[in-house]
Parts: sequence; C-alpha cells; structure tokens
Amino acid sequence: MTQVPSKPVARSPLPLRARTFAILGHVLEVEIGGAVFAWKKGECELLWCPAAKALVWFDADEKPLDPDEDVNITAASKAFERFKDRDSSRIRRAEYPVGGQWRSYGRAVRVDYHSDKWGQRASYTHDLGHSVVLYRQGPIKGPWCFALRGGRLKVTRRGIEG
Repeated sequence: MTQVPSKPVARSPLPLRARTFAILGHVLEVEIGGAVFAWKKGECELLWCPAAKALVWFDADEKPLDPDEDVNITAASKAFERFKDRDSSRIRRAEYPVGGQWRSYGRAVRVDYHSDKWGQRASYTHDLGHSVVLYRQGPIKGPWCFALRGGRLKVTRRGIEG
C-alpha cells in the first residue's frame, strides 16, 4: 500500500446505521495529493453506503452471513437499481473482519473504478468534489476498510457525482 501521511480521526466516518451497501463495481485507484492508492481489477468491490453517503470498499476477506431480517435494505437496493439501471434481486449478506482506529488521508482528487453499469463492462474515472476525504480503518498491515465521504457525493443514473 502507498505510504502517505495520515492522521487519526476521533469519530468514525461511517455511522453505526451504515449496515447496507449497494455494489457499484470494483475500485481501481484513488488519488490524493499526488499519491495514488491502487488495487487489482476485481480485488475490492466498490460499494455505496446510502446511510453515510459514502463510497466504501474492504481490502479484507468477507464472511457470508445468514439473512438478517432486522436490516433494511431498501435504500441500498434503490441505489443499486438507479446506478446499474437494472433490478437488484440478487442480495448478498456478508461481514468483514475490520476494526480499529480510523485515519484520514485528506482530500481525494479522483476515484477510478470498473463497473458493468448499463450492461457494459468498462472502467470509469470520477473527479471528486473539493470536500471528499479518504479514510481508512484497520491496523498497519490490514485488513482494511476504506471510505470516501464528504462534499456532495451521491449515486445517480449517470453514475457517481460530487
């Protein structure tokens, strides 16, 4: 992983209610202040968290979960359908063994991702707004959870905006 200065944050960028995610594709790169974090295509799913209005991905192994009736998946399902322009009938429940201190890496400039939105597999570059920040949770050697949050970040039919 790229060595970039970071600082601890007192409060998690993901609220406790951030339990559901819409799969948008796979993260490829994130640029912050001239440094680039990169992942292999297909390595980390790029997720949208409606409760936090954040792009999230886990650099960790997932563990499948049994269906949990207490989790409301409506917002995540709608975000998936809006972004991919198709039905969200396939729902997967999983958890990731990530914990520990959150760290801020500062303003993120862009995110590159691979997706099959609109039925076509392609790579996309999205320039991020001025207030979007990259966060990471987890120990120095991983596993990790990453989040891009802030500004006017949202998922629309046109793709990622803000």
